Amino acid sequence: FFLSVEAVSIYAVCVRISAAIFLVHQLIVTAYFKTLYEASVEWFDRFYLVLLALTMTGAAVILAGFELFAADLLPGWRAHLPEMSRLLPIVCMQTIWWVSLAHVELRINRALISKQATLWLLGCAGVMVAALALLQALALLTLSTAALVFAATLFAALHIQLTLLRRNGVALPRMRIALFVPLVFLVP
Repeated sequence: FFLSVEAVSIYAVCVRISAAIFLVHQLIVTAYFKTLYEASVEWFDRFYLVLLALTMTGAAVILAGFELFAADLLPGWRAHLPEMSRLLPIVCMQTIWWVSLAHVELRINRALISKQATLWLLGCAGVMVAALALLQALALLTLSTAALVFAATLFAALHIQLTLLRRNGVALPRMRIALFVPLVFLVP
């Protein structure tokens, strides 16, 4: 609705490229689900730092690999590579926050506050749609700004969920601070 088919296609390719980050998370969480679910809050908070380090490293490898090999591996997208080079760091940041949101869900479910968390997530999604509509009405909506709005939505949702957890006795201070680290991908 907000973007052209071409823009959505470019975004979709970037999402597929960054999906390796999600795969790493899925493998780790599947292998260690019982441990993660039953872990103490302190252990869970420290473990997130390891998960973040792995996903950040994966994103850095993806970004470097894209810059080095995209022209050879994606010849049909050659005309769009400059835009994809600008967009991919934002999408990697989004993916890391998406993975982080999935990680927090383990604690949300264990704290039995998933209904509250879902309502806040819906609120965040509503604000995102309103922001996209406003940017479009002001003729400021581009693929990069849309991706940044989505990233900001994920970031806000994460902090809201961490606040809900803290109010329910589950404080994850390391995670709250570490969530700022993926912003490094915005540095040119």
